[in-house]
Amino acid sequence: VTSNGSIGRDPPAETQPQNPPPQPAPNAWQVIKGVLFRIFIIWAISSWFRRGPAPQDQAGPGGAPRVASRNLFPKDTLMNLHVYISEHEHFTDFNATSALFWEQHDLVYGDWTSGENSDGCYEHFAELDIPQSVQQNGSIYIHVYFTKSGFHPDPRQKALYRRLATVHTSRMINKYKRRRFQKTKNLLTGETEADPEMIKRAEDYGPVEVISHWHPNITINIVDDHTPWVALLETNPYLLALTIIVSIVHSVFEFLAFKNDIQFWNSRQSLEGLSVRSVFFGVFQSFVVLLYILDNETNFVVQVSVFIGVLIDLWKITKVMDVRLDRERKVAGLLPRPTFKDKSTYVESSTKVYDDHKGWYSWVLSMLYGFLLTFGFITMTPQLFINYKLKSVAHLPWRMLTYKALNTFIDDLFAF
Repeated sequence: VTSNGSIGRDPPAETQPQNPPPQPAPNAWQVIKGVLFRIFIIWAISSWFRRGPAPQDQAGPGGAPRVASRNLFPKDTLMNLHVYISEHEHFTDFNATSALFWEQHDLVYGDWTSGENSDGCYEHFAELDIPQSVQQNGSIYIHVYFTKSGFHPDPRQKALYRRLATVHTSRMINKYKRRRFQKTKNLLTGETEADPEMIKRAEDYGPVEVISHWHPNITINIVDDHTPWVALLETNPYLLALTIIVSIVHSVFEFLAFKNDIQFWNSRQSLEGLSVRSVFFGVFQSFVVLLYILDNETNFVVQVSVFIGVLIDLWKITKVMDVRLDRERKVAGLLPRPTFKDKSTYVESSTKVYDDHKGWYSWVLSMLYGFLLTFGFITMTPQLFINYKLKSVAHLPWRMLTYKALNTFIDDLFAF
C-alpha cells in the first residue's frame, strides 16, 4: 500500500542481464569486400585532392581582361640617381647646390655587372658640414630620387618631370641616444678616469644627456623583381579582414586549449579512465607533425604552436608514468638510461586492464591497420574503448576538447 492509499502491484523481479549471442566470424569474401570498399574510398578522396587547381579567371570587373601588375621601371631602363641632404622632412630645395650630395647618371636597372668592382655597386665619399641647428637636437634627412634618363625629380620643372618616371624615398639619418656621465673615483687613489670636460658637462647637463648620433655609412638598395603579380590586385578587403579575425581567434583558442590541457593534467591525481598509450602515441604524432611543418617551411606562428604542443605532450609522460634516470646503466656508457614505471593509480585501477585488452602486438597491429584505413582517427581508439567500459566521459578534459572543437570549426571555415 502506497502513501496515498492505493494498492500497487509487486515490482517485477530484476532479471540478470543475458549475454548477447556471439556473432559469427565474417568469412573471407566479406573481409575482402570491406577492404576493397575502403581502398576505393581512399582512392576517390586522394584523387579529389590531387586535382589540379582550377584555371584562374583572368577577367576583371565588367568582363574586362585583368591586367597584371608590373614594375614602374622595366628591366634595363636607363635611370639617374639624385641624393639630397636636408634638414626638412619634405624636400623642395632642388635648386640648392649645397643640398645635392650625390648625382649618378645612366644607371641600368637590373644590371649587376657594372660599377668599380663589376658587382653593380657604386660608392661615393664626401664630407658634410653639419648645421648648428642639427647639433642642437635638430634632425637631418636623406632624400633619394631615381628618375628615368632625361627626367628631373623637381615637380616644378614641368618639361622634365613625370610622376610615373620618378620614385622617391626619405629617411632620417640621425638618431637620438642618451649618454650617461659616470663620476666614479678610484677608492685607493681618489682620482677619476673620466675626462674633465665630461665632468663639467655632467655638472651642467646632469647625469644624462640626450645627444644626436649619425652613422657615417649609408646603403641604398634597389629591389629587382619583375614578377607579374595578378591574386594581389583583386584581393577582397572583407576576405582580408576575415583572414585576420580568423587568425586571431585561432591563436586565442589555441592558447586556451594549451592552458586548460596543462591545468587538467597538472591537477589530475588519479589516472582512472585515461589511456596511457594514447599519451605516448600523442607524443609520436605531434613529433611527426612538427617535422613535417619544418620540412615544408610553414608559417612561424604555426611552428611555434606545434612545438609548444610537443613540449606539453612530453610533459604529460611525467604525469602518467614515473620517469627515472638510471645512472648505473648508461646508454653507450655516457648518458643515464631513462626508465618508465606505471603509476600506482593506473596499476590498481581497471583502466590498465582495458588499456591492455589485446596485448602490445595486437594493439600495434590494430593501430597500424586502422591508420591505413582511417588516417588520423587512430588516436581516438584507446580512449573510446575506456569510455565504453566505464560507461562515462566525465573523466575527460572537456574544456580543452571544447576549445579544440571550436578551433576545428574555425579551421574548416577558414579552409572554405
